[in-house]
Order: sequence, then structure tokens, then C-alpha cells
Amino acid sequence: MRPNILLLVMDATRSDHLSCYGYHRSTTPHLQRLAEDGMLFQNAFSAAPWTPPSFASLFTGCYPSRHKVSGKNLVFDKDLVTLPQVLLENGYNTSCFSTTASINIVRGFSKGFDNFVEIWRRSKEIRDFDIKNIGTIVKKVVYGRDKYTYYMNRMIQKWIKRNSLSGKPFFICAHYHNPHSPYKPPKPFNKAFCEAAANQYDGEKLNFLSRRGGYSYMAKQVSVTEEEFDIIKTWYDGEIAYLDFRINELIQYIKDLGLYENTLTIITADHGENFGEHGLMYHQFCLYDTLIHVPLVVVWPRLFKGGGEITNLVSLVDLFPTILEILNIDVSGCGHLDGKSFASFKNEEYHPCIFAEYEPSRGVLGIFQTKYPEFDYSVYDRSIKCIRTKNYKFIQYSDGYEELYDVQNDAQERQNVLERYSEVSDELKQRLKHYTDSFGRDREVGIVVEEDEEVRKNLRSLGYL
Repeated sequence: MRPNILLLVMDATRSDHLSCYGYHRSTTPHLQRLAEDGMLFQNAFSAAPWTPPSFASLFTGCYPSRHKVSGKNLVFDKDLVTLPQVLLENGYNTSCFSTTASINIVRGFSKGFDNFVEIWRRSKEIRDFDIKNIGTIVKKVVYGRDKYTYYMNRMIQKWIKRNSLSGKPFFICAHYHNPHSPYKPPKPFNKAFCEAAANQYDGEKLNFLSRRGGYSYMAKQVSVTEEEFDIIKTWYDGEIAYLDFRINELIQYIKDLGLYENTLTIITADHGENFGEHGLMYHQFCLYDTLIHVPLVVVWPRLFKGGGEITNLVSLVDLFPTILEILNIDVSGCGHLDGKSFASFKNEEYHPCIFAEYEPSRGVLGIFQTKYPEFDYSVYDRSIKCIRTKNYKFIQYSDGYEELYDVQNDAQERQNVLERYSEVSDELKQRLKHYTDSFGRDREVGIVVEEDEEVRKNLRSLGYL
């Protein structure tokens, strides 16, 4: 019997803030125990540093230059073959739960899902006084807002229970909004890592930075000390700890139904987050590991013994072919896949290198233009590509600027060693050119779709408009 597939995607979650990756705070005790049943990937990377292109890569097994979802184009090409589409055609019931308008039906992200729930839109049900939602309302009043996480878990549980009556395996993709900004976890996680010293700082300023004030920081309008960033990080860590708690709640529900042993569970993130590194906040304008190095835990008790680690490079584009190989589904009809299967689950070299790409969001650039008209944001208005091996990362910007980092000895990418290691940079630059030349031309103009005011309102709240 083919397994159920549960794909849980944490928004804006950088791997080095998870205790299962060695972080000094106990942010993910439940995920750490879950990894003991499965495989933890130490070097997993997103193909893009923000949600739409990252999800497009995850769903298609292709890098952004192939699927073309980018800052200029946020709409799925209708001709692309998607993972849920293949699974639907092979007898799966497929369901996606989205907590933000970044991935929505109008943009084409629902292709292949016979059930696509826009939680951010459905959440208005919570605001109505309905006895069915009284538990959600009470939790929100007592503990604070949680970005629909509890509500979404309830919806997923109901769908799983209904699906069990069909006799078909399920594929669920759940996009959790935590710990995306604003960093404001519900009680008691809001104070899980805060210290008394936090009261010494300007709370209004820190809350502003947590919401949308990071753009003023990047526009050089506001200065932020390292100590202030440390306070903001405690809130971010609280968001991660809360999500860890809720993910464990969902996993326990699956165990209670007797489905855990035959469920392929994949937990990852679409991208990471910046907290002042290289003068940046949030998740735009760079391809440093703060944004593209993501957690990845894969669990299926029936397939392999847990507790292992894979230290070699993998990319989220690899999930598509890996899942199909596990299910013994032929990939030849799926179009070109840039990913490679790691279904052997051995610590072998799956890639000598991985790639990532970035094209700036037109909406985010518009924020600089509107709110900070005197700031020269041209340094942010550039596309970026990178190639990363286990030892080095070469980054190339569309304005001609280049960087090389010895990531083995400089994990925080602070020292550009481009001139010092010219042979390494020349080799990686050539490999990056070969990669770039392998794709067709970029779309000159993105597909235009009509998005309603509720979509725009949600995107504004996320800082994308």
C-alpha cells in the first residue's frame, strides 16, 4: 500500500535557529524527537529566498529559471507538471492548506490539488460568532493570535478523518505562516526566551521593526543595535517553538489514527530570514545562507531506520523526484526535472553543487519608492544567482558585482574571498554560466491576473505591497 504523504512547510524558518540543528535555545524539542524516527538533512537548500518561487520549485522540481515564477511573474505556467498533479493522477487525494496569499488559487498554485484551502481567506469564519469556532475564538482572546496555525490544524485533522473513508492515500501540503514577521507568538511562547533585559529597550521601536519597520532599517532611516536584534530574535524563536508544538499536535493526531507508520512525513521551510546580516532584514535582496539554508526532516518508519543524518548537499527541487521514486512512479512524463532523487537515504553525493536564484519583488521595491523616495534603492533592484558547493559559494549579481565565500570556514559569509581564491571563483563562475545558459529566455512580462482586495490586504500585511 502506498504511503500517505504529509508535507509541512514552515515559512521563513532558518535552520540555524532550530535546536535540532544545534541552536542554543530549545526551539524544536518535538521536531528533534521526530527526527529520531527519520532522517535529518544538514545541508538542505531552497531554490529561492522567498515564498512564491520557492514553492514553485518545490511543486515542480525545477529551478526558477525553468519554472519562471519570479519577482516579475508570480503566476504558475499552466503547462508545468506539478507534484500534486502527478499524485492525483496516481490515485491520491490531494489537499493544500495555505495561510498566506503568496500562494493562492488565482496564481495557479492549486494545480493538481482537488482541495485547496486559502486559510487566510477562510479565517473570516473565525471572526463570526459560531459555536463551532468557539474554541478558536477563546484561544485567540486568551493566548493571542497565532497566524491561523491552530485553526489550520483543526481543518487538516477534519480533512484527514474524512479522507480515511475514501480508502485512498492522501497528499497534504500545509503552509504554516509561523515564524514569518511580525514576530509575535501567542502565550506562553511570547516570553519563552525573553530575558528581563528586554524591558530596557524601546518596545515600540522593536515592534515596529518586527512588523514592517525592517524596510526603514534597510533604507538607512533607522539604526538597530546588535542587542536590539537579539531581542527580536527571541520573539522569532518563540514563534518557532510554538509551531514546533503545533506540528507535534498534528503528528500525534496522525499517530492516534494509526496512520503514522504508513505516512511519509516531510518537514521543511520555504526560506529563512535576515536579522541585520549584511544590513538586511526579512527575506529579500540576497542569497546568503540566512535565507536559503533550510531545515529538512524526512520520516517514514516503514522505509528506513530513523536517527540518521545526511550531510551532503540536497535542494528542495529534489523532493519531487524523491517522492516519485519512493512511490515507483515513472518521472519521464513530468517534463524536465532539475532535482535528483535522494530516495536511497544514504549519505552520498547527490549534487556536487546546488543553485539558487532571486529576482526582486516588484511590490517590495514599490515600498521603497513610495515610503522612502529619497533613498537610492538601486542596490536592491538587481537579480542574483548563486552556486554553492559544500566548501564555497559564488554569488553573481545582475549589476556585475560578484562574491565568493569559504562557507566551511566562514559560515556567516562575512569575508568576500573572490580575489584570494581566483581559481575557485573562475571555476564556479563557469559552472554558473553553464547552468544559466541551459535555460530558455526569461519571461519579459509576467502573466497578469486579477487579484481581489482581500488578496491585496493580506499581501500588504505581509509587507509585499
